[in-house]
Amino acid sequence: MKVALNGWQRLWVVFSALTLACVLALLTLIWPHRDLDVLSDIASPKCKPFLEVPAGFFAEQPPERNEACYSLQSLCVQRRLARSVGDSPTGV
Repeated sequence: MKVALNGWQRLWVVFSALTLACVLALLTLIWPHRDLDVLSDIASPKCKPFLEVPAGFFAEQPPERNEACYSLQSLCVQRRLARSVGDSPTGV
């Protein structure tokens, strides 16, 4: 069975397909990606102390690049900085 589409229906199909393609492209760009280094730090027994720190505790300084559990520590520092910027009344 063959269905003939008139001009408006063809435009509707093209517009719908373009909209779907744009939404899928945007979702792939903004979807959070897994950080494999952080996941390996979470699974590592050496990093267990960093997973058990009390709420509200933050390191005095950012971790060094060659430190053990660097990815996990830097993630915590990044989240702390983002939270402190978002909580400030001026946004700075």
